Amino acid sequence: MGDLIPPTEGVVAYWRKHGETVWKSASRDTSSRYDGYTALALASTPEVREYYAYGVHNDEQIDQPSDIVTVTFGG
Repeated sequence: MGDLIPPTEGVVAYWRKHGETVWKSASRDTSSRYDGYTALALASTPEVREYYAYGVHNDEQIDQPSDIVTVTFGG
């Protein structure tokens, strides 16, 4: 039997603008529904962002990262 993954206590999320190479920490959440509060670079221009997350157990990231999700904001 393979290693069992412990239950998660929350998630830690990362984000970047589409086309950038550096991921930034968005937040750590312990309840569902994540709200991001990073303002758009230009308020009147749509911005494409990418996100991914890890599960957290005992303050450590566990297992593999989620798939990357692409979202277009504002405009």
